[in-house]
Amino acid sequence: MSKNIVKNDFLLHPGHLYVAVEPTLIRCVLGTCAAVVIWDRRLAIGGMAHFMSPRTKDRTKATPRFGNVATAALVRILKSKGSRPQDLEAQILGGAHPHAAEKPYLGDDNVKAAQRSLKRAGINIVSEDTGGMRGRKVVFDTSTGHTGVLKVQTIRRGDWYPLEPRFQRISD
Repeated sequence: MSKNIVKNDFLLHPGHLYVAVEPTLIRCVLGTCAAVVIWDRRLAIGGMAHFMSPRTKDRTKATPRFGNVATAALVRILKSKGSRPQDLEAQILGGAHPHAAEKPYLGDDNVKAAQRSLKRAGINIVSEDTGGMRGRKVVFDTSTGHTGVLKVQTIRRGDWYPLEPRFQRISD
């Protein structure tokens, strides 16, 4: 019986990515943004990319603000930690379109960019919770690969702060 104690709690802001090798809860809040969660089931490590726009072709602007850059960087970092593509599982989250009258939908384009990048990298997508008109609060446990999603009508400023007090979870 092993005990995985979540040691860290990290709030991931738009335009950033985070990879954890110690048990960590990675949180984010999504509207039209999308997040890619990748978990290595063999090494029990994982990471998340939270991006605002689908792609850039301009190398001088290649930052994790863009889905094509963020997803490729997340895969590259996990591989540098010893992950193999066949052990990686991806989830795509977010990409809402809260204002139905707006077209084209930025959220849909973000999701498509994530799908293309993961397919190009040979990473299996095991779950998607995308689209719709509601924002999402996401919590990813890097030690188990479990992801929780809470759909919300409106995103408030307070949604960007981690829950207090910080806690530890013990699992079997």
